[in-house]
Amino acid sequence: MEIETLYQEKKLSYDKVAVSLEMEKQALEKECALYQEEALREESKYHYIHNLINMSKIKLERCEQEKKWQGGQGRMMRDFASLRDLYAVCHGWPCVCVCFVPYCSVLITLSIFKAICIPDFTLLTPTSPNPNLFTHTPTP
Repeated sequence: MEIETLYQEKKLSYDKVAVSLEMEKQALEKECALYQEEALREESKYHYIHNLINMSKIKLERCEQEKKWQGGQGRMMRDFASLRDLYAVCHGWPCVCVCFVPYCSVLITLSIFKAICIPDFTLLTPTSPNPNLFTHTPTP
């Protein structure tokens, strides 16, 4: 009987320690999960800010290159001295996707975009002085 009592006391003591350790373990796991979530949020912010910085650098480089082209230091493409000249072709059109094809030297692609983006302007005619630049003429 004495062994049984001793066993029950030790088992009770063990169970108390096991329960307290399990509770401590759960609290630590919960704390770790919170820190993990915070770390993931911070990493996401880092990548977002890093990409914003890279986009700003690219925009700055594009502005500097545009400034050089407008200053007469080279040309963007054969038919356009600068992005401003290319975008002037797109001015007033409802579809802006044409303007976001920078450095595309295939002007036929530009005219195809115009035909697709502006269905009610079906006739594309060359303008002077450069026959490679297209303008739209509404159909009657």
